[in-house]
Amino acid sequence: GQTLSHLAYIAGAYQRPVQTAEGFPEVLIWAKGKLLQKYDSAGAVDGVPVYSNNPAWVLVDMLTNPEYGAGVPNASIDWPAIVTAAADYDTAGFSFNAHLTSKMPFIDALKLVANACRSYVTYTDGKIGLKFIQSSLTATGVTITKADVITDSWKYWTTSGIDRDANVLEFKIQDSAYDYESVPVQFIDQEHIDAIGKKKQLKLDVTGITGIEQAKAIGTWNLNLCKMSRRQDGARQLTVRNKHMYLQPGDIIT
Repeated sequence: GQTLSHLAYIAGAYQRPVQTAEGFPEVLIWAKGKLLQKYDSAGAVDGVPVYSNNPAWVLVDMLTNPEYGAGVPNASIDWPAIVTAAADYDTAGFSFNAHLTSKMPFIDALKLVANACRSYVTYTDGKIGLKFIQSSLTATGVTITKADVITDSWKYWTTSGIDRDANVLEFKIQDSAYDYESVPVQFIDQEHIDAIGKKKQLKLDVTGITGIEQAKAIGTWNLNLCKMSRRQDGARQLTVRNKHMYLQPGDIIT
C-alpha cells in the first residue's frame, strides 16, 4: 500500500457489531514523539537518534529542523549551555511533552519550552542556549550601572503588560494519573487573598507538562515571583543596552 511521508498512521480491524449509529468508535493514542539527535558540548553528534522528552533536546530540534523548526544552523547553538541544561533537567526530572499542530512565532516557541521547565533562553556571542533556574541562585559577578540601563525602562514588574500581582495561578497538565486528560492545577496564596479580600488570578501560558511534581515546581516558582513583585524592593523590570543583553539571576546592579 501507499505510505504517507511525515505522518504517523495506524491500521485497525473491527468486528461489524462494534460499529455504532455515530460511526466507528473514536481511537485515542498516547504516543511518544520523534527520535532526537543529541550532541556533546563541542556540537559533535553524540550517538544515534533516540527518543527523548528532555526539554533541551526538544528545543534543539525545534531550533535546527529545516522543515517544521526554525532552521537555525548548528553553529548558532550554544552547545555547552544546552548540554548543561539537559543534565539539569534529567536530575530534576523535568520533561516537555507537547503536540504542536500550528505555526507560531519563533519567540513564542522558545517561551513554551522555557515556561514549562523553569528556564530562560540565553543568547551569548550570537549563540542560542538554555539555562535551568536552580532552587538556589548566586551572583554571577556581572555588574551593570545605571548608565547601562535604558532611560525610563526601570519599573516594577506589576506595571508591565502582565499583572504579576496575582494570588491564584492556574494552568493545565496531562498526567497519567488522570488518564492523560487535560486537567487544571491551581496554586493559591490564601494569605494574600485574606489580606486584600479578593482573588486575583493569572492563567499561565504553560504546556508540555505531564507530571504533577514538575507542575508543582513550576507553579510554586511563579507564585513566589508574584509574592516578590509585591515588595517595594522586589522584582523589577528593566531594559539594558546591547552589551548587557545576557544576564542571569543573581547579576548585580549598582
